[in-house]
Amino acid sequence: MFAPSEKEIAKLAATEINLTAQELADIIWLMVQVNQSSNTSEVSPVTTTEKSQNILLPSQNTESIAFPEIVEKIKKAAPLYADSPRNQASESVSAAGLPIKIDDPLALRNALALGRSLRPLMRKVPSLTETVLDEEATVTSIAEEDFWLPVVQPIPARWLEVALVIEETERYPLWRQILTEFQQLLERHGAFRNVSLWHLKIGSKEEVELYAKNRQASLKELNDPSGRRLIWVVSDCVSAIWHNGSLLKVLRDWAKMQPVSLLQLLPERLWSRTALGWGMEVQLYSENPGVPNTRLLKTRQPIDTEFNSPQALTLPIVTLESFPMKNWAKVLAGLGGSRTPGLIFLPEQITPQASLNDGEDNQSPKARVSRFQAAASPLSRQLARMMAAAPVSLPVIRLIQKNLLPDSRAVHLAEVLMGGLLKPTAEKLRDTVKDEVKYEFHPGVRDELIKITRKSQTIDVIRCLSEFINKQLQLRHSVKTFEAMLFDPDVEIDPDYLPFAEITAKTLQLLGEKYADMGERIQQKNSQPITSDKNSIINTQPESLNIAASEPVVLQTEEFKTVTINRRGEVISNSPKVAHYFTETIAQGILLKMVAIPNGKFLMGSPSTEAERDGKESPQHEVTVPPFFMGKYPVTQAQWRTVAALEPVNLNLDPDPSNFKGDNLPVEQIYWYEAVEFCDRLSIHTNRHYRLPSEAEWEYACRAGTTTPFHFGETIKADLANYQAGDTYSDEPKGKRLGKTTPVGSFNVANAFGLYDMHGNVWEWCYDHWHNDYEGAPTDGSAWVNAETAEVETKGESENDNQLRMLRGGSWNNDPRNCRSAYRIRNDPDIRLSFIGFRVVVSGART
Repeated sequence: MFAPSEKEIAKLAATEINLTAQELADIIWLMVQVNQSSNTSEVSPVTTTEKSQNILLPSQNTESIAFPEIVEKIKKAAPLYADSPRNQASESVSAAGLPIKIDDPLALRNALALGRSLRPLMRKVPSLTETVLDEEATVTSIAEEDFWLPVVQPIPARWLEVALVIEETERYPLWRQILTEFQQLLERHGAFRNVSLWHLKIGSKEEVELYAKNRQASLKELNDPSGRRLIWVVSDCVSAIWHNGSLLKVLRDWAKMQPVSLLQLLPERLWSRTALGWGMEVQLYSENPGVPNTRLLKTRQPIDTEFNSPQALTLPIVTLESFPMKNWAKVLAGLGGSRTPGLIFLPEQITPQASLNDGEDNQSPKARVSRFQAAASPLSRQLARMMAAAPVSLPVIRLIQKNLLPDSRAVHLAEVLMGGLLKPTAEKLRDTVKDEVKYEFHPGVRDELIKITRKSQTIDVIRCLSEFINKQLQLRHSVKTFEAMLFDPDVEIDPDYLPFAEITAKTLQLLGEKYADMGERIQQKNSQPITSDKNSIINTQPESLNIAASEPVVLQTEEFKTVTINRRGEVISNSPKVAHYFTETIAQGILLKMVAIPNGKFLMGSPSTEAERDGKESPQHEVTVPPFFMGKYPVTQAQWRTVAALEPVNLNLDPDPSNFKGDNLPVEQIYWYEAVEFCDRLSIHTNRHYRLPSEAEWEYACRAGTTTPFHFGETIKADLANYQAGDTYSDEPKGKRLGKTTPVGSFNVANAFGLYDMHGNVWEWCYDHWHNDYEGAPTDGSAWVNAETAEVETKGESENDNQLRMLRGGSWNNDPRNCRSAYRIRNDPDIRLSFIGFRVVVSGART
């Protein structure tokens, strides 16, 4: 019960309102309950803060536009190579590099799969701390019992919170970016009511110290008597507090009250060389959600009775891979049919032993490489050889992984960086996160790796990086000109390229034969004085450049025509245009054309002067839209059938759901959930991020720079689109109602971006939830998704995931007003109608 202060009572007394302290407390308490009830009904939109730069208006010439990369990117910028003097010894060349910044490619490249794996943890339970006023029960209580006290009930709350406890060692910088992205994944997933970050450090006496932000915390601070907190410890298990057993004792104390799990960062083949080698392997399961580790069930009981004693610690182990993560999540959720690996420890019986890298300091370069080759996985061996052809920088390594070794993961990078080939340098990188380190090969190791690497593979790495640098710096030379500058003695090297040329020279010299001569010529050029002026990129602090790591796509061009009509439906202009697009091959003969939509600004919604508008299209507001690609047509039945045959992600898909049959007809009778499933399958199949458009993206793409009701102009007519042409919008003549879908693109008229069928034929799903108007809408082009379901993409995962979703564009069954660019409508996400389809977009991921 709340107690008002004496000061508050005195103020009320001065106003001659004579209430007792108990009466005041009851009033304040009731006000708080009503306020909480009001707050729980409000849903905050999820918006993004990242803005598109270098905005280009839709009316500009698209031939000069830099089209988007097909890649998920993160905001953090990191230097491509660390700064260093140009003239260094050969082994120090790994520290040289371009003094520019690039976007660090996504380190956690399986984030989408990991997010799906955590879905078993999405459930809600009555809150232990928050209540809401039960108005009906309160009124009933007053009426029947004359008992004037409010009746409250707990509000539904997410079941679990996560305490992410990261061990900080000298290897922590290696994992920093991966763990940052993993933390963001947990925070945005929607399964957890809170994600808090904690750090473990080694004290001066090799004891365990716990830190929250910048303060040291008590180890008991993480205990949660309710059992609704998961303590998720993140470590590679090689530090002293693991090998002396002190951390295991702390975990044992935590595990008596709540679930505790270990996220192991190293691949399983290296576990035996860490403190995990002390544990006994078991398979764990549970029939109840969120039980403490002491109540986890084992598929077989240990024969040794000591491992069944209260002194034993049972610890589930999980890695950053989707399949083990999913099994672990099912066990934590109490789904009895699943198993997850674990270890049982006896902390008191652990004695210190050699760490993972002990005894390697005095090895020869050849011995280091031989030892690594013998123990590492094939992908890790291949990655190490590719890294030898480039300066060692985490963003550069991830570029190599993304473009030349796409099957490799974080664990393979960990194997290389901790396999005895590299060492952290004493120099820290500028303009990066605090305490970031860079790596370099041990002396002689780079040479040994290049000797055992195919020359073609080394050249592939050099060309991959040079193409990225050339493309993203947007310098005045083509890649062929760049190669001429490197290899032709009569062509001077542009000063902008000198830093990268230095590492190229060293690598080519190591390859021998004709490459050695090339490398020597480059080295001689590098030794010449730099003649660039004071504003050269070599001599100044560079600006940030966004480099996206992705498999390149070949943009093609296509000529088409646009039509503009007046209120009477008369053609007043017929303009030829050129679209840029790429073709995605889904299967043999099944193609998906994706049209480049440039970034720009537009006014979303309709003006008050537009005929037949309504309040749902207000207020008009300016939206800045980043570049993306959109399907040239709605998804066809042939495309749907092909993707429906791919492996399911979350749902099974009917290969033939449509009412009207035809390979080139738009697919219809599609749930919103099924459209999302189509995008998920296509993303995995193509290794690109396909998704539904946001409502803002859809309207921006439909308008294509126009401000009229239709992209055709002031009205619409039957020879331009498939709609209910028996009705008119303005002064145009009536047409014939077709009463069915038509083949995509059959009207042969596109908008200024080169998109077809944006008005009529089938309604198109958007990703957004429904909102009655645009008050509070995002202004960055992102989807307006309610906070409670920001990460829910499949039916049945949340109480709120059945909220209405957006449809745009009108259909064959709709009047002209419903086909306007600004018209918006909503429907249940699980409705199946013969005039609802969709089209896809592909772009960088939204946060």
